[in-house]
Amino acid sequence: MAFWVAMIVNSSFGFNQGNPLRLTYGLDYKGNVCGDKHAKGLRQLELKYWLNPNQVYLSGLKDNQFKLANARSICLLDCPIPSEDSLSWVCDYPEGDIRLSMDDWIDRNYDYYEFLTPEMRNTSLQLQGPCYPVIFPSVNVYWSCQFIARPSNVSLRHWQQMGGVNINEDIIIDKSIHRSINSRSSVLKRYMADIGKAWPVLIVCGGILPLFLSVIWLLLIRHFVAAMPWITVGLFNILIIAVTMFYYLKAGWIGNDAISPIIGEHDPYIRISGRELTHLRAAAVFMTFITVVAVLTSIAIVRRILMATSPEIPFLPVFSSMKRLVRYNLGSVALGSLIVSFVESIRFMLESIRRRLKVAGTTPGNWFGKAVYHTSRFSLRCIEWTIKSANRNAYIMIAITGKSFCKASAIATDLIFSNILRIGRVCWGLGYVVATLFFAVVEMSIDTIILSFCQDSEEHQGTAQYAPPLLIETLNDQNEMQRLTQGPQ
Repeated sequence: MAFWVAMIVNSSFGFNQGNPLRLTYGLDYKGNVCGDKHAKGLRQLELKYWLNPNQVYLSGLKDNQFKLANARSICLLDCPIPSEDSLSWVCDYPEGDIRLSMDDWIDRNYDYYEFLTPEMRNTSLQLQGPCYPVIFPSVNVYWSCQFIARPSNVSLRHWQQMGGVNINEDIIIDKSIHRSINSRSSVLKRYMADIGKAWPVLIVCGGILPLFLSVIWLLLIRHFVAAMPWITVGLFNILIIAVTMFYYLKAGWIGNDAISPIIGEHDPYIRISGRELTHLRAAAVFMTFITVVAVLTSIAIVRRILMATSPEIPFLPVFSSMKRLVRYNLGSVALGSLIVSFVESIRFMLESIRRRLKVAGTTPGNWFGKAVYHTSRFSLRCIEWTIKSANRNAYIMIAITGKSFCKASAIATDLIFSNILRIGRVCWGLGYVVATLFFAVVEMSIDTIILSFCQDSEEHQGTAQYAPPLLIETLNDQNEMQRLTQGPQ
């Protein structure tokens, strides 16, 4: 009870006193949140800018105790860039002897150097304020102005002619800010801020829209029940492929619309990496794997539906078969698809290596290398064919017995070895001809009938009880089998 009371008190305090803008925007040296509408004059100033480049440089040194959080920073409307023909300045907030309003300060591009007294100008040349030179260009990276370690030669020359102190030009000045922006804690804050900003989308897409679509789906089931399993499988695959392509697009693998940590217009030659892009690419790889498994699972689902449908039964029970599959056997179907996708991935990688070696001209030239190469390809294809056959037989036994994938695979293997002569007579004769003519659907039906007969015989001491008389006569009479396979003489 005390714990829950403390949680309620803390939550109330956070909602009343907290500021979600702190997750997105930085703080100036006074502790104000940039862009905070409650802070005087900072409502439109959302970007954090570090005034003293030497302090930024010191914060990037490994042996230095100075932290970037202690560097002098202010809030600006946009990130300053050096002037092409003179030296630009960014001055601190107008206070004290500086008689300027915040609006006038913004209109003057934060520059009131000409109003400084000689003493203030001297301290500014020592990088002690109130004005600081704009030597390095900067870009808006997640609402912070990150320096680009390419100083303006014109601005630097003017600074040196005015007698300014030495400014470090090392790339550390770039990495120091980027390390802070790209830290794990900063990335986590941005993720939390995105969730906070996206709550209307979450409510619509996670609540209202699914409710509306579920009503439409029920209406479709009411009027198109026979076609709904196929429509559902098709739409699911289209949706997951579309989502995967969207990840590819935003990861930069397709097109030119990759996400960038730089906000707003910027020089296209400036490239800045970010953890978010790495996370997005990892998600794209994961979605690729999910897509492969989903497509293979859909194929298995279609096979399962076909196995549960007989020509003597109307088409409406297809939906019932689909429902039983989702309720009882979806995990088994997914496991079988995962095994097949794993083998397919290995074969794809080996084939890719083979093509690269062929292009590079490093394929084995001696007889031993060629023998090893062709043997490995043949072995891998044999393994692939064996696993696919075991998968297919396992799916059949799942449909017959309702067992799990591993148990059904073991039962199918035992039945095949126990009835190898019966299966051989049919599969190597009639089964081959029919499968060649009617492809996979009829082949699956034949395998289902044979394994069903074997299971029936196994459960009734070698004599099938539920098989049609013609099937019993065919599988038990060798002369009849020869007549069916050879035809009239």
